[in-house]
Amino acid sequence: MLRFQTGGIMAEDNIPEVVGFNKSRAFQIRVSDDCMSAWVRQEPLPDGSQPSAEDLRNALREAGISQGILTENLNKIVTGRLYYTEYQVACGRAAVDGEDGWFEFLVDTQAKGKPVELPDGTVDYANMELFVPVSKGQLLVRYHAATAGSFGFLITGKLISPKRGKDLPQMKGKGFELSEDKKEYRAAFDGCINYKDDELTISSVFTVPGNLDMTVGHVRFSGDVEIKGDVSRGMKIEAGGSVVIGGHVSSASIVAGENVILKGGMQGESVGTIKAGGTVEGKFIEESIVECGGDFKANYILNCKLTAMGKVLISGRKGAIIGGSVQGMQGISAAELGNDAQIETKLIAGPGD
Repeated sequence: MLRFQTGGIMAEDNIPEVVGFNKSRAFQIRVSDDCMSAWVRQEPLPDGSQPSAEDLRNALREAGISQGILTENLNKIVTGRLYYTEYQVACGRAAVDGEDGWFEFLVDTQAKGKPVELPDGTVDYANMELFVPVSKGQLLVRYHAATAGSFGFLITGKLISPKRGKDLPQMKGKGFELSEDKKEYRAAFDGCINYKDDELTISSVFTVPGNLDMTVGHVRFSGDVEIKGDVSRGMKIEAGGSVVIGGHVSSASIVAGENVILKGGMQGESVGTIKAGGTVEGKFIEESIVECGGDFKANYILNCKLTAMGKVLISGRKGAIIGGSVQGMQGISAAELGNDAQIETKLIAGPGD
């Protein structure tokens, strides 16, 4: 509701009632109930005289209006002899609440763990990335603290308090160092980054820059393992995390707590083994024993003994399962099964007997 009075205003928030605040009685003032706006209507005086902008300012002051006065409008009203029409002469300002604190991530925390499907339907595992590498001292996350906001005011001069934003607790996790002001998170060592369930974790990665053979030795590591080159016959890899092999794998033994990715493929010569807690993916797998807790994905498999707790997914228009025994607890998908040589191929979709 808007209140109107000739010669003064009556409103809430302790605005006084003013009668005859201006000897000329030239101005009528109206103020909104929320005391955020005021308007004036000028009427001509009988003697033809014209009040000044200062007269109008005094009239507003006597009416209890002290803040947000629009000086330019006051001048226009009196110098332009603008009669019988209301013009705004004061405007309050709403308070602006503060923003909540937030974390700015300066690196991608999730690896692009999906291979690219090629035009022929096969999958390109060669360019698949399982890790997001970070370097010691690298800035990973910056915290932006909550802000206080800004005060507003009524045209009566009363301040309007803003609501302060809420700060977030420190980020949980391990493998990072926190700055003294608690705003910057940096990697404590070279490794890979992961952010899951509101926890930031930097895990160490054991990397073999070339081939894994007896000149390097077997690998046993609590984190993730990356082999840039090939893995020779008889080598053993045990990782608490995931294993990524960029080249070809011969009859080796691979054990991973999480996932295994073979960008080249594997020829196990009937003795090569893979055991993974998560998924196993590769260009091809031949004559190997494979167990995985998730899905198994490849472009083809030959004479393997395979058990997957998830699905067995063989990609491409010519994606084939040839020979061996293949069990997918959640199903099996392939374009071709067996071949013209009538190699015995055993498939089990589900728990089986």
